[in-house]
Amino acid sequence: MSAPDEHPRTLLDVLRRTATCRPGGGVRVFRGGREVEHVTYAELLEQAGRIAGGLLQRLEAARRERVALVFPNSGEPLRAFFGTIAAGAVPVPLPPPLRFSSRERYGERIQRALLRSRVGCLLTTEKLLPILRALVAQLGLRAPVLSLADLGQGRPSWASVAPDDPVLVQYTSGSTASPRGVVLTHRQLVANLRAIHQGLAMREEDVSASWLPLFHDMGLIGCFLGALYGAADQLLEPPEDFVRDPLTWLRVMSSYGATLATAPNWAYSQCARRVGPEAARTLDLSRLRVALNGAEMVDVATTRAFTERFGVAGFRAEAMLPVYGLAEAGLAVAFSRRGLGVKSVRVRRRALGEGVVEPAEPDEVGAREVVSVGRPVEGLEIALRGSDGEPVSEGRVGEILIRGASVMAGYDQDSIATRAAFHRGWLRTGDLGFRLDGELYVTGRRKDVIIVRGENLYAHDVEALTAGVPGVWARQAMAVGLPGDGTEGLVVFAETRLRDPNWLGVVARSIAEAVAGTLGIAPLDVVLLGPGKLPRTTSGKLERYKGPELYARLARGAPSRLSGRLNCSVA
Repeated sequence: MSAPDEHPRTLLDVLRRTATCRPGGGVRVFRGGREVEHVTYAELLEQAGRIAGGLLQRLEAARRERVALVFPNSGEPLRAFFGTIAAGAVPVPLPPPLRFSSRERYGERIQRALLRSRVGCLLTTEKLLPILRALVAQLGLRAPVLSLADLGQGRPSWASVAPDDPVLVQYTSGSTASPRGVVLTHRQLVANLRAIHQGLAMREEDVSASWLPLFHDMGLIGCFLGALYGAADQLLEPPEDFVRDPLTWLRVMSSYGATLATAPNWAYSQCARRVGPEAARTLDLSRLRVALNGAEMVDVATTRAFTERFGVAGFRAEAMLPVYGLAEAGLAVAFSRRGLGVKSVRVRRRALGEGVVEPAEPDEVGAREVVSVGRPVEGLEIALRGSDGEPVSEGRVGEILIRGASVMAGYDQDSIATRAAFHRGWLRTGDLGFRLDGELYVTGRRKDVIIVRGENLYAHDVEALTAGVPGVWARQAMAVGLPGDGTEGLVVFAETRLRDPNWLGVVARSIAEAVAGTLGIAPLDVVLLGPGKLPRTTSGKLERYKGPELYARLARGAPSRLSGRLNCSVA
């Protein structure tokens, strides 16, 4: 193993440097608000070498071999991640099975990633071994499924890795139809970590708090690797703890003096809605200097509600930091300026829909408040292009394109998707936005993506799952996102010929189960329509943009039909 590098060029260099300068620093893991594990950076370095040695004994050719990592949030995925890299292999983080998901639906969720990336080995927990071994056998894969305990205490081994070697395959979605694995090299990922470090002005005394899953780019790169690069301590809890009770995350931050927090807009909304004033007064969030808000559209009302609720705990409005990023860029693309809080502009909604930014008066009806996500991080450029591919001027809406040091090498084993993603050397994000005074404002997405709690759902994938449910007429379905509660709510429309209320209830619940069990997000509502009632163009294409209007019209016309979680009547 080489000496630590002051200017790391690979992720192994980053780990060596941090383990040397802050050997006692590391990651504290929590369950139910109680600390259950502490992994120091020095231990992580030592264990990575031993895991690599054990892995090399099991793999015939480890170099650039894809190794799937299937773990819940704990110290194990951290060890497995660096052990895989130390062996010269490439980690492919994938979600573990959900508690309410069947094995069949879980298999559908990850099988394309396993097959697409030609995974040669799976690492997981002792508890998940039987499930994953059965899945691998069902798929006809010859890849071994191992736990870290299976690897034993191998002789420490450290592969020779180069900056342009692949270091990670990060899947952009848990969808079943077309998951895409973003291939990142050491050079690209380290460049993005350096940009995050600079954008946050990180220091060793920082303490980062996260509940984001480690198979998600924001949890793995933005939180774990970002804090590791900055040699900062970390507080990690499982996402199910946060979903069950957001107060657990806030209490951990309060008790351990967190200075950095990272979450999607939805999470801040949940905190403001579900934590009461009395509980807020028991917290101390005065040391929180940056609260990153990203992964989905930032809602001004949510940030204000969070600030108002937790001002009594010492939270400062200027700590909220809207950011913009995507896996194809490593993660970070644009950061707001620290210490200024949320900056927004009110614009006329109708004009914005036509691609023009027109300022609106404070009390003007039909206005929309759009949040600035700041300027590009170090090493990246942003361009806005119209539908003709030509640049648009400031104050006009265009598609956001990026290029620079951390932009992906391409999608794993998918040359067609890779070529389609780039335009004259620029990566097309599919997101829309505009510039004012040099700052970027994100307004929406060109592609049909619904973001719920920071998770990207492709409408086509939701519709494909819905179409397979018995009772759905002619496989006709449509998925849309409705804004509300700081995030988007997923609404699924499906056509049916059924009329019996009992059978309608079965169909609606089956649709919700199919979507939630496979994609991990339960629909806000399932609406059953008669045949031919979905909005379409004259050529037969779905008009998804009409979905929110249709839903509102049905709610106004028949409120009893839409009063429950699942609509079991036919509109």
